[in-house]
Amino acid sequence: MRAARKCRDSYDQRADDRLFTQMPFFWVGGLTVNLLAAMSAGATQLTCSSSAASEVLEFLERERATSVTAWPHLARSIAADPTFSVRDLSIARMGGLHEALPPSARPIDPTLMNSALGMTETAGPHTVASLVELPEERRGSFGPPQPGMAHRVVDPATGRPVAAAEVGELLVRGDTLMAGLVRRERHETFDDDGWYRTGDLVSIRDGQLHFHGRLDDLIKTAGANVSPREVEEVLTRLPGVLAAIVTSVDGGERGAVVGAVLVVSDPGLDIGALRAAAKRELSSYKVPRVIVILGPDEVPLMASGKVNRLALIERLRRRESAALAVASNDARD
Repeated sequence: MRAARKCRDSYDQRADDRLFTQMPFFWVGGLTVNLLAAMSAGATQLTCSSSAASEVLEFLERERATSVTAWPHLARSIAADPTFSVRDLSIARMGGLHEALPPSARPIDPTLMNSALGMTETAGPHTVASLVELPEERRGSFGPPQPGMAHRVVDPATGRPVAAAEVGELLVRGDTLMAGLVRRERHETFDDDGWYRTGDLVSIRDGQLHFHGRLDDLIKTAGANVSPREVEEVLTRLPGVLAAIVTSVDGGERGAVVGAVLVVSDPGLDIGALRAAAKRELSSYKVPRVIVILGPDEVPLMASGKVNRLALIERLRRRESAALAVASNDARD
């Protein structure tokens, strides 16, 4: 409830708001960030069972939703729907993708709008999102700590604090941090001062947290580290790409290489053209060598409504294993 009240205040939710989400309420994002926050404000909580963009748009229009929280893949599908431009929508705030807002409600530069960073262990966001465009020096930030929360950035190997603005592992503690983990002793979960190691790679500049990826997600290829998040951000900016999942795959003699599953609006998109466009923003070793293309209806979802990353990663790795086996047989022949 404490976390829900913080979300209510962060997003300035009021009794006359009509708040839409498709996040299930048994999951902490749907429960704390949406349902309990809306109840705390006395607002109306809206939800529907369909994930088809046209049906969601019809629902939003009919119910006069003032705020929408959606996973980026749904928000992109909404924005790409042929009926989007003619809908009479009341949406003033969008958590997910600002292109899914009515044109009159869009920020001038959506990339200067930040979202909050959170996790189940802190009952939702532990940083504060901004409802207004940020100054240029704060571009890409996830905001300052929520009231009652504290951050610390340390070297993952030594546990010692890093210098200001340097990247390290995020430690968090505060009044919405979990009491502990089931069947684990306290000293296995927290350090002596009550800090919890999140596994997130971050930096803190001028009090603003910047997220750089997960410690266990880094791809080691060609003697360098690649952040999947960096590659995903570039790929999702390409025309026709609705979502991107990037991971390490076996490149045979090359060792680990970058692979990507792309959810696209048109399955006929030219992969070569996509790679060329990505190479204009990424070093060559960061450009995915293995790509799987899916349409919006082929994306596996978890019960939370999130894209099932593990299922997509497994599909990508199966494809690469099959390709390596074919290459090996061809070489023997």
